[in-house]
Amino acid sequence: MLLEYTTLDGEKHQVKASISYDHPACSYGQPVILVEGEPLDMPSWILLGYRVIRANREELKTLRKIYTQIGYAFI
Repeated sequence: MLLEYTTLDGEKHQVKASISYDHPACSYGQPVILVEGEPLDMPSWILLGYRVIRANREELKTLRKIYTQIGYAFI
């Protein structure tokens, strides 16, 4: 999966990411998004404006599940 975010100085960056159910940060069966092996937390996702650039079908399905559970719509 490929994500993009914008730093506070306005510079855009693209990073490779994955979704894991096996990372220690997972709890109660909830997956986490990993960037360079580290979990991406929700405040960073929101404040840095992360967005999905490319994802396969299975990743999109899991992202929809994550978004639905936190109360957001995901197309």
